[in-house]
Amino acid sequence: MQLFRHGSASELPFAPIVCAGPNSANPHAAPTERKLQAGDMLIVDWGAAHDGYFSDLTRTFAIGEVDAEFQKIHKTVQAANTAGRAAGKPGVPRRERR
Repeated sequence: MQLFRHGSASELPFAPIVCAGPNSANPHAAPTERKLQAGDMLIVDWGAAHDGYFSDLTRTFAIGEVDAEFQKIHKTVQAANTAGRAAGKPGVPRRERR
């Protein structure tokens, strides 16, 4: 409801996705009857539309303790995100970003 209260079009760019466990690794996962379990990663993916612009926002939540492998993946993604933000500056052509 907050999306609509803040100006999102009533037709979203895609149906929101909420998934966990083994299903969370599948892009555009479909709901199942599986219940959340300790150790799961819960993925919530949604977007909004406004004046021809579309957003896509994904958040991941840990259910209980986070497995060491997931912690390692998180650090790798965080480092890549930080490097990308540092390289991408207004006016810098794509071919010059490394």
